[in-house]
Amino acid sequence: MEIIEAINLLKEKYGSSFSRNVDKNHWRFEILTNEGRSQVIEVFYKGKVSSTDNESRIIIESPIGPIFKNLNFEMLLRKNSELDVGAISIEDLRNNENLMISYLTLRASHILKTAQNEEIIELAEKVAFFSDKLEKEIFARDYH
Repeated sequence: MEIIEAINLLKEKYGSSFSRNVDKNHWRFEILTNEGRSQVIEVFYKGKVSSTDNESRIIIESPIGPIFKNLNFEMLLRKNSELDVGAISIEDLRNNENLMISYLTLRASHILKTAQNEEIIELAEKVAFFSDKLEKEIFARDYH
């Protein structure tokens, strides 16, 4: 699969009105989760082609919320064991005021050349649904 095929698959599934191209290798989608909630996922393309192999990846990430002083990291590590796909991570993201803030995110990736349509959809949905669940459990509000 090529990245453009994966992006078109996601646009077809979630609607082009819920997506936008952020830059050359970065797209954003909004996925409806449950209880009238939605979650934003970021889709990245990381190209890596050598003379012998194509190891390019699709990376799907969703912000959960900003890291705060009393965050229970042990609980978060235990939550990682509940995941079928991806892992909870820490990323520095820009907020609405364009400041870099450390955020909890849920991140998953897949090698594109072996990806099937169902795997791309599963990646997007599991990242969106679980990050929305964590956002609700940890922060008791909808950040993204």
